[in-house]
Order: sequence, then C-alpha cells, then structure tokens
Amino acid sequence: MRKFTKPTWFAIGWLGLMLFFSLFGWLLPFKPWNFVFEDDLEVGLFSSGHLLGTDSNGYDLLSSAVAGTRMSIFIAIAAVGLGGFIGSLF
Repeated sequence: MRKFTKPTWFAIGWLGLMLFFSLFGWLLPFKPWNFVFEDDLEVGLFSSGHLLGTDSNGYDLLSSAVAGTRMSIFIAIAAVGLGGFIGSLF
C-alpha cells in the first residue's frame, strides 16, 4: 500500500464523510437546507445546534453541504452513466 501524507488522509476522510452524509443524510436529524434560523445569523463553528455554523442569511451550513453533496453525486453518476451509454452506442 502506498504511503499517503496527512493532508491526503484528511481529504479522503472528508470525502468519505460527505459521501456517507449524502447517502444516509435522510436518516440523520438535519433540518431542511432551506430552513432559516432567524435568531442564529452568522453563528460560528460548533455553536449550539449548528455544527458548522450558519451563514449571514441564517441557513445551516452543514445541511447545505449535505444537500449540495447529494445533488453533486447524483449529477456525477447521471453524467457518467449517460456518457457511458452514448459512448457505447458509438
């Protein structure tokens, strides 16, 4: 097995975590990504109820990252599948 540096392991771990959240995020108790927390505008990391904090509009950043990851993985799988299908026809 090849030796990886610490930043490489960090990136692999982060991508694995986001993949886990994208596949099993619906089982976890996240608020919807478009829910606005009006009392918690721009709170920082690890604040009460918001692991990654909120943005200036009051959206939870972890919920947004999970929803964005889910959509990105769907688009990637659809693009590779469609490209493979079209390529196999040619």
